[in-house]
Amino acid sequence: MNKDASIEPRLVEITREPVELYKVLKFEGLVGSGGEAKAAIEAGLVTVNGTAELQKRKKLVGGDVVRVGDEVLVLSLVEGYVAPTLAEKPKKVVEKKAAPKKDWRKKRTPAEIDAAAGVVSQRGKPFGKPAK
Repeated sequence: MNKDASIEPRLVEITREPVELYKVLKFEGLVGSGGEAKAAIEAGLVTVNGTAELQKRKKLVGGDVVRVGDEVLVLSLVEGYVAPTLAEKPKKVVEKKAAPKKDWRKKRTPAEIDAAAGVVSQRGKPFGKPAK
């Protein structure tokens, strides 16, 4: 008897296509996190449609069969789902950005710093000599 025949596949409904492989593993609870999902895929523990899959971000669509260990997932697109067309996608609103503020941290000499502050100092000059 074939071992695969005894495994009951689990139906996973998706609301959009395509879905990345590691996200399916993560959200279905087959792994603890996205990092674990990527590691399992990289180790060759995941098959998609009967072949070992090494692409972490493999795009899955309805009808794909994913197997991890003893778990089998069959992806199904939610009935009534309509993929948005380019005309239906919301356009990005481009806002005018304010002019960037002047960087006050630009490199200035100590004399320029003092002049901007309205201070006259002896900074940077040898001790004991008067300022000119």
